[in-house]
Amino acid sequence: MISATDPVAVLAIFKELDADVNLYSIVFGESIFNDAIGIVMYETVKELGSGSFAGEIFGALSKFTIIFGGSLLIGMASALLVAFIQKRQLNFLRHKDIEEPNDASFPRTKAEGDLNKRQKHFEEQQTFNSEISMMILCPWVSYLVADGLQLSGIVAILTNGLFLNMYATPNISKGSGKVLKIAYETIAYSAETLVFIFLGIGVFAFDHPLERLGFGAIVLTIVNLNIARALNVLIVTALVNRTRSDATKITSDQKFVMWVAGLRGAMAYALSM
Repeated sequence: MISATDPVAVLAIFKELDADVNLYSIVFGESIFNDAIGIVMYETVKELGSGSFAGEIFGALSKFTIIFGGSLLIGMASALLVAFIQKRQLNFLRHKDIEEPNDASFPRTKAEGDLNKRQKHFEEQQTFNSEISMMILCPWVSYLVADGLQLSGIVAILTNGLFLNMYATPNISKGSGKVLKIAYETIAYSAETLVFIFLGIGVFAFDHPLERLGFGAIVLTIVNLNIARALNVLIVTALVNRTRSDATKITSDQKFVMWVAGLRGAMAYALSM
C-alpha cells in the first residue's frame, strides 16, 4: 500500500515546469501500475482465511492471477472493439468522400447544394459526437463489467486506457482529440481535488483514536512510511539502472523527486476507509 501513489498534482507541476519527459513517465507509470496492483493485492489478502500456509499462498496467487488476468482481458477487449468500430467508421467516411462526385461533373442547383452541405455538417457532427462518446464511455463500461464480475475495475480501466491510446486515438479526428484531452485532464484534476477535500474532512469527521495512539505513534508512523518509501525507490531504481545505459539511468535527483512525489497515496486512503 505504500507504493500506491497518486501524484496527479505533482504531474501537473511537471507540465508547468516542463520537467524531464523520462521522469514524468516514470512517476506516472509507477502510480497507475502500483494503484492497480495494490488494489488487487489488497482484495486478495483481505480474503485470506486461517488455513495452512501453503494453501493460503497458493489460493492467494491463484486469486491474484484470475483477478488481474480477467481484468486485463476485459479492458483490452473493450478497447479493441471500440478501436475496430472507429477504424471502420473512418474508412467508411474516407471511401464516401472519394466516391462523392464533384460539382463540376455533376452540377447541382443552389437548393441541392445547401441541402448537401447541411447533410455533410450533420454527418460530421454525428461522427464527432460518436467518437467522444465511445472514448469516454468505453473505460467506464469496462470498469463496470469488471466490477460486476468481482474483478478489478482499476486494472480494467487502466488496460482499457492504454489500448485506446494505442489503437483508437489514431482513428479519431483532431477536434475530437482536443476535446477528449481537455475532458480527461479536467476529470483527473477534479478527482484529485475531491480526494484532497475528503482527506481534509476526514480529519474532523471521523472518530480517530488519537488518545489511545498518542502523538508519538503518529509521528513514528509517518517516519516509518517515509523510510519504507525511500527504500522502495532506492532498491527498485538500482535494479532498473542495471539494465539502462549511462545516458538513461535514473539519477539521484530523479530518485529524490520520485520519493517525494509518492508520499501521499489516495488509493491507500480509500481502501483503508
